[in-house]
Amino acid sequence: MSDSKNLIDEPCRACSKEHARFRCGNCKSAWYCSKECQKVDWKNHKPKCNYDADKLITIMIVNGEEAFEQKVPRFEVDPTNGWTPCVITEMIGIPIMVKRWAPYSTKPKREVGIFYMVDPVSGLAANEWQMGCGVIAFARADKTDFHVQLFWDLYSYIYTLMDYYGEENFNYEQFKKKMLNFESFRKHQIEEHRIQGIIQ
Repeated sequence: MSDSKNLIDEPCRACSKEHARFRCGNCKSAWYCSKECQKVDWKNHKPKCNYDADKLITIMIVNGEEAFEQKVPRFEVDPTNGWTPCVITEMIGIPIMVKRWAPYSTKPKREVGIFYMVDPVSGLAANEWQMGCGVIAFARADKTDFHVQLFWDLYSYIYTLMDYYGEENFNYEQFKKKMLNFESFRKHQIEEHRIQGIIQ
């Protein structure tokens, strides 16, 4: 069991007390308020708990402006299990899926995850997302680990693309050819990493 920052305010699996502080050290997905509660719930949790690190996958959990990695069993990242493709990242060359994960405990001032849901043609997110995202999960469609650095790299690139939609003579076909591809994203990513000092 590890003491962690519970950004999505999940309740304790055993007693339902809010703001559980501890999560299962094996699967990282079950939250508890104490070791005693973890022991009480073990009989129920054991069949779902995944000890094999090879069967776990890293996804991104986004709560307003905060984004953090979470390990979940690989079977959770099944396209038929409520995940929706992010069209704009597919076109960029990194297929990402999104899923509503939990309601907000407190609505944030800003929702960075909504940029992943932008329609590449209009530059707008669908109304269902504009009305509020809630806590959302993002996973790579190829079922490889999705790490926080790549999340922010993609966010930064999509945020930059928004400037094009405001142009008076915006031409989607030209924009798609020039900007919605992996090569353009990669150039942006490398430049951002240089600015951040990640690479020299």
